[in-house]
Amino acid sequence: MLRLPSVSRALAGAAKGSLAPSNNVRTSARAASNMVEVFVDGKPVEVLPGTTVLQACEKMGVQIPRFCYHERLSVAGNCRMCLVEIEKAPKLAAACAMPVMKGWNILTNSEKTRKAREGVMEFLLANHPLDCPICDQGGECDLQDQSMQFGSDRSRFSEDKRAVEDKNIGPLIKTIMTRCIQCTRCIR
Repeated sequence: MLRLPSVSRALAGAAKGSLAPSNNVRTSARAASNMVEVFVDGKPVEVLPGTTVLQACEKMGVQIPRFCYHERLSVAGNCRMCLVEIEKAPKLAAACAMPVMKGWNILTNSEKTRKAREGVMEFLLANHPLDCPICDQGGECDLQDQSMQFGSDRSRFSEDKRAVEDKNIGPLIKTIMTRCIQCTRCIR
């Protein structure tokens, strides 16, 4: 196997257990200088470059609603429930897909953000059966919890709900397509 000399030396040093402490100090100092400062609802937080807005907000203890995001799946950003306002930006951004930039002021609970979440929830519930009391997930459902918190008490839609056949996507996942909110978590 062909190795670069510096890699061979590093592997040899690691095998002997002799990592120089000065290297660790330099590495941690370099990492600290690479931190990006952003503001979540006016409060400063330092995060690593490449951190998403959602992760920065969670570091501050601010919960952002989401359906499609899962830390072990690729980012889809298609539910739009995690929209946040970034000061001086022309439109709302999906917090799960947007990496932070230095100096951003992220507003998680502005009027614009609340109206967007209410609209997203209204469209999600437009075709979802509203039979929570008899549903198997009743009381343990993210959609139910978030519709209570971010939804409206009435809808502008009076059309019939859609009827969709269940899909067989494997032995480990059971689908009930009339309850699907298009989050794509089952197929990613």
